[in-house]
Amino acid sequence: MKIRPVILCGGAGTRLWPNKKKHQAKQFINFGNWTLIQRTLERVKNSIFDYPIISTNQKYLKQVRYYLKKRKVKKYKIVLEPAKKNTAPAILASALIKDIPNDQPILFLPSDHLIENLSTFYSAIKKNIKNLSKENIFIFGIKPTKEGLNHPLLKNFRKSDKWVNVHLVEVVEAPIGAVILATSSNCQNHVMQLGEFAYSCQFHPEVCDHTLDGWLKIPGIPEAIEDLLGPGSLDHFKSSITENLPANNAASLILFENWCNLVFN
Repeated sequence: MKIRPVILCGGAGTRLWPNKKKHQAKQFINFGNWTLIQRTLERVKNSIFDYPIISTNQKYLKQVRYYLKKRKVKKYKIVLEPAKKNTAPAILASALIKDIPNDQPILFLPSDHLIENLSTFYSAIKKNIKNLSKENIFIFGIKPTKEGLNHPLLKNFRKSDKWVNVHLVEVVEAPIGAVILATSSNCQNHVMQLGEFAYSCQFHPEVCDHTLDGWLKIPGIPEAIEDLLGPGSLDHFKSSITENLPANNAASLILFENWCNLVFN
């Protein structure tokens, strides 16, 4: 059975600044004869996919239909969100429609991701599809790049290492001359090096048992997290961090030791 792609296209893309405008979400920004929604629609034309389902809202409906026509996607289904409730409700609403058989595998695709290596993307899907079941899912995680695999900052890391990864603000375009050391489907620039001594991490190796309490005391942060992850998601966010904290701290210690070796040796 073919995989059903569900494209999530209802977000405002507020983290892409300053290019994002109130009337233009980042998936529709023209980057020079191409947009992120176009690239996403092109990705799901592969033979492994069934026809796509697009979850969006009335505000973006006209633009979604324009790009479906532009990319010559003849068969599709549009699910209109009655209100913006973020990712989790959009996934649930799309998964429950009658067009999707109960036993069909589903791939949820944000409409604003840039994935340039399509062969690797398709290979990862085909590799993991056999492990899907009613109890199992798979996600694309943070992965060292070719440069990162041999970089002393990421020495001794394992694919199973886990990080706290939530972005209210994100650097989406690497500085000129920066080397990308780790990436994921959620963030193209998770770990970067600029010059000989400057490094950056777009995840949270600093998190410890009292960090979360401090975050949630900052005015506006609980609301921002729920706005990003969906209403009612705060309890799951807290329990997920608590559950993964030992693994996060172990990986953070390795990162800190590697950084110390770079700086002091």
